[in-house]
Amino acid sequence: MKDIQPVRKSDLEKLHTGSLLTRLQNLRECEESFELSDLDSGEIEILKSGRRIHVKDSDEWKNAYSEVKAVLSSREHLPSAKERKEARLKKARSR
Repeated sequence: MKDIQPVRKSDLEKLHTGSLLTRLQNLRECEESFELSDLDSGEIEILKSGRRIHVKDSDEWKNAYSEVKAVLSSREHLPSAKERKEARLKKARSR
């Protein structure tokens, strides 16, 4: 189960774009809910008592996800490997 530390939005704005994308991916990999996980009730209570993000159906996850998306929306677009390859091929064809 993912264990993600909550981060203030002001701290997110200081992070490199790659770090934000990694955080977004980690948030996406969280389980849907405690009920759908394979944890027993004792483990769930321990996780719920902490201040970390574990599941998508929590308010903490929803807040963290929206904050990361908001910060990323203000950043430049980093092309994917596929987009970079297409750009190289297009440039090579135009020569």
